[in-house]
Amino acid sequence: MLNGFFVNPILALRWNDFATHIKRMADLGAQKIIVQWTSGHGYGLYPSRIYDPIWGLPRNTDWIKQLLETAMDHQIDVWLGLDACYSTSEWHYDKPLQSLSQRCRTTASELADLYQNTGSLSGFYIPVDLDQPLKKTGVNFLDQIVSHCHQLGYPVACPASEPRPKLTGRHYEADQQDQEWCARLQRLRRTWRKSWQQAIDQSGLDILVIRDLCGVGRESDLEADLHHFQNIRRWVSLPLYHQTQDLIPTSAEAKIGFSYHHLDPFPTAEVVPCHSVRQGPARQGTMRQAPDLLRQKADRVEQFLQESCLVEGQVVSVLDTRFPATAQQNQWQEDADWLTGLYVGAESLRYATTGETAAADRARQSWQAVHKLSNISGTPGIVARYWLLHIDGPLGDGRKRWHQNDDGIYWIGDISRDQLSGHMFGLATYFDHVATA
Repeated sequence: MLNGFFVNPILALRWNDFATHIKRMADLGAQKIIVQWTSGHGYGLYPSRIYDPIWGLPRNTDWIKQLLETAMDHQIDVWLGLDACYSTSEWHYDKPLQSLSQRCRTTASELADLYQNTGSLSGFYIPVDLDQPLKKTGVNFLDQIVSHCHQLGYPVACPASEPRPKLTGRHYEADQQDQEWCARLQRLRRTWRKSWQQAIDQSGLDILVIRDLCGVGRESDLEADLHHFQNIRRWVSLPLYHQTQDLIPTSAEAKIGFSYHHLDPFPTAEVVPCHSVRQGPARQGTMRQAPDLLRQKADRVEQFLQESCLVEGQVVSVLDTRFPATAQQNQWQEDADWLTGLYVGAESLRYATTGETAAADRARQSWQAVHKLSNISGTPGIVARYWLLHIDGPLGDGRKRWHQNDDGIYWIGDISRDQLSGHMFGLATYFDHVATA
């Protein structure tokens, strides 16, 4: 039924014996493996000269080489995913996708240099869901990466999700008996096919991996899609947990299960990370970790938050890092109350667990911000989303806008229930674990 599987690299790092899992895929008929990604957020899953090793992975560990060599023993082709980091800042401010394009090309160059002599490396996979229908930005993005990979001597595969109209107006649910809805879907599908064919023709993309998202019992135009696209190899990605043989299209060159990790685990498998530094037996079905790995992760997240995401103790999440956190480009932060409450709770729990006074100090600093958000409006019960001493531009209008209190401090109104959930969690957790008399 299937020709291959997607592999999640984070989960594959837990494998104690690659041969066992690769053999299982081969026994199931796999001829191809797609590793979803190999770099992201400044970290690499291979011995990189540019990226730091992912948390807990020693620099001298090369699990990708081990996977490639094991796959070659079973005559399985491996496609390595490129950079999978598409940050919030880039989504808002880097519409040409230049940064992501450069990272993908950098990763491809490093992977080609490291593994060019490994017979099972067959090509690269772009792990990014582009706009649908594909816009000019996405076409140029594809063109840059495909051209670069072709110069390195490797073909490129790219996913394309089946188009989904936005549920707007009275179309709050997809109703296949609604003629207007069906007409909208067909128009979108024609535009989607046309835009992807143009991208294929311009970029020279080698393989289109169409993601079948319809599921059991739904009508699908997937077979028509496969016949529509020309001058390209056509694969299909199928969710493992609900596919039956009747739903698998017959004209696709390859049918890739998403993902291998959705299969039932081996009943007696010992799941152990290949990079573990602890010795001794592990319990069945559990991941063996270095004892300080969780603390290392927490410290890295903490460092990032302290350096980039705290404004007057408030946690901000939408940042264009080219500008200061309080600059006009970053001043609208409508989730700060929620996230600050969660941060207060996290630091309070860390203090309760470790007894670190620094954690209590950080919790107290951001608790004071939550306290101010509780009272800054001047009206009892009206909690603010965010506050600043100064803003650039008008206050705006409507419910969700800037206000200014009697002390001249600016705050964002129209609090919501999800914001208050984090707010209350932070207050309660701080009270339980950190608050003094």
